[in-house]
Amino acid sequence: MKIMIHNDQDTNMYFSKPSYSLREAVEDDQETLRTWKNAHSQRFFYREKISPAQQRQWFTNYLTRAEDHLFMVLVETLPIGCIGIRLLDDHWDIYNVIRGVNKPRSRGCMGAALHQIVEFALQRKTVPVQLKVLANNPAHDWYKENLFSVIETGQDHVIMQYQTL
Repeated sequence: MKIMIHNDQDTNMYFSKPSYSLREAVEDDQETLRTWKNAHSQRFFYREKISPAQQRQWFTNYLTRAEDHLFMVLVETLPIGCIGIRLLDDHWDIYNVIRGVNKPRSRGCMGAALHQIVEFALQRKTVPVQLKVLANNPAHDWYKENLFSVIETGQDHVIMQYQTL
């Protein structure tokens, strides 16, 4: 099933945000995803480099999970990042948040996309939305700016939860 989410909001005179769209990852995205993950491997729990065969195996398994969605964030037609969300036992889990391309026109798109993905998930099932991030990952502040707060601290990680308005 291919899911598309669009944001074609008009801009105002004070803040200009480009149009962006989201689509679920497809087979042709695998090399891009692998390249991004390997480039940022020190920010993830699995820090080893991922081979093309490992990426194919992961993607094959991913396709079998009904409530596991990996969205590609696009500005115009350029993939600039990805955000995954999957339903675990009692919550939605945000994973594989990667800003793969840093373009001036993409500023603000990852945060806006994150909120749309959270809303997408909550429309499917109303349970908490959480994420687990390494304690030394500088993304903590970005998650806080995007309405996540720390609910648990582990030795090498924190668990954060989305705070609904």
